[in-house]
Amino acid sequence: MLLDSNPSRLHRLKLVIGEFLKDKLKLSLHPRKTVIQPIHRGCDFIGYIVRPHCLTVRPRTVKALLRRLAFFNHLLNPKDFPHFDPPPHNPWAHQVQRGLLVPPIVPSLGLLQHMLQVVNSYYGTMAHADSYKLRRQIYLNHFHRLQDYFIAGNSFDKMLLRPVELLKKEGIIAI
Repeated sequence: MLLDSNPSRLHRLKLVIGEFLKDKLKLSLHPRKTVIQPIHRGCDFIGYIVRPHCLTVRPRTVKALLRRLAFFNHLLNPKDFPHFDPPPHNPWAHQVQRGLLVPPIVPSLGLLQHMLQVVNSYYGTMAHADSYKLRRQIYLNHFHRLQDYFIAGNSFDKMLLRPVELLKKEGIIAI
């Protein structure tokens, strides 16, 4: 990835890099994957959009998190969240689709820990970008029933499980 505000410099560098790859390594640049575009559009790179003065999370990554949150909310409260697009490769989604797990469920500690790991993997990715407002907005507007179980860490950089004793006392997890 090369970023520059001067397109002619980028074209020259592309030629130099192409010649080096061809002569020294016997490789070539992929013609459709080597793109010169305006710098304000940014560059899609490993889950982020890189721009000169900011780093944002790829929209596809945000959509995938929202899909998982919708599924988790469906598990807890299918009446209020009847429609969900089950995430791929999720054992609980497969159980729901086969009728082995029928929402609404009272989650076990294991299921809550799994949900927490999934959510925190996304929040960990987002924490490296300029995404405080996005992380806050997702927690406030998309966690819904999950807020009974998870609280936001400082700066919404990660989620924490509410104390297990409190969850048991309130009767909102399976013992």
